[in-house]
Amino acid sequence: MKSRNATFQKRGLMKNKQRKSIIALSIFSAVLVSACSLSAVPKEKPDSSMVDFSGMEGIKILKATTNSDGTIVVKYSLEPNEIESVDFVTGLRWQEEASNNYETSTWHEGKNPEEYMSYTIDQSKKQVTFRCLNPFGRQMVFSMQSPFDSSIRAELKIDYTRKRLTAPSYTTTVDAFQDQEAIVFNKILPTYSIGSKGDRPDASLFSLSSKYYEVGSNTYDSLFGQVITEGLYTQTWKYKGVRYTDKSLLRTEMKNTVLAYLNSLFSLTNPVTFKVAEFRELFTYEYSAYYTYQENFLSSSLYKTFLTRYKSAYENHAGMQATIKYGNDVISYKIFDFNVDTSFLTSIGFDDALISF
Repeated sequence: MKSRNATFQKRGLMKNKQRKSIIALSIFSAVLVSACSLSAVPKEKPDSSMVDFSGMEGIKILKATTNSDGTIVVKYSLEPNEIESVDFVTGLRWQEEASNNYETSTWHEGKNPEEYMSYTIDQSKKQVTFRCLNPFGRQMVFSMQSPFDSSIRAELKIDYTRKRLTAPSYTTTVDAFQDQEAIVFNKILPTYSIGSKGDRPDASLFSLSSKYYEVGSNTYDSLFGQVITEGLYTQTWKYKGVRYTDKSLLRTEMKNTVLAYLNSLFSLTNPVTFKVAEFRELFTYEYSAYYTYQENFLSSSLYKTFLTRYKSAYENHAGMQATIKYGNDVISYKIFDFNVDTSFLTSIGFDDALISF
């Protein structure tokens, strides 16, 4: 708290006029940032983007000035205009009103606000120059008051907006689809300086989406071969127990089923285990074969074709892509490969089924 005696050019007249006056302060900008250091994190050079002044009693925000040295200048005026200068009673205090924006409800206890913000007054220029010394976790109030009349006063609210120190990120347990493995996304929250308002680390801001990312001719449709059409008893196929007479409809259903399965493997909360046998079955269909003048369905699969073509697509930067976001900010786009064996047993038989003794 700083106190000085009032000085006027016309002491008697001006003293009476000041009792009836109000103080009007104008600021060069509504949001002013000042770089400060923080004891709980590596020391930072004061950064004038984090200090925020807002009007309160007797103050109208017009515009702002931030000097190259990080100081913030607040202009004020006196009414009546003939009052040239006044030595005000000034001071900084912590805001009494509670807010969920503050670091904690008791953060300010035992702390002197003047260890976090300094100020000097230039009466001739009618301005106050502020310098942020350290980030602070509760709103401050700067007051100017007439030494003759406590009702003649003006106040400013001063906040420190939390500054992001490290960006959000993540890690994954695997980089490819592997048998009996789930893709687990480990979220790494951003870190912030302390502050009286602004963002805080929030795990719920992480989001995950997935899709097949296409590059040129490496489309999702290109991964799938064609079903057998030659030498059939009838142009009829079965997939997942459903009978098809239009091969394009079967192929579309297979593509949708495979994509839905792959998308289900991407989750921030409930990772799903990838199972090769389960995945391979999604490519299996039946076709109507000729057998002694009657319909007989045999099995075939597009599994190997899919994996072979996917490998080529992946080498061209196409494939199943996970998009990880924090709020509206994209952290990363990540494309996953397949780490599985393309060979599998489809049938068993003998060259000569007849044995004679």
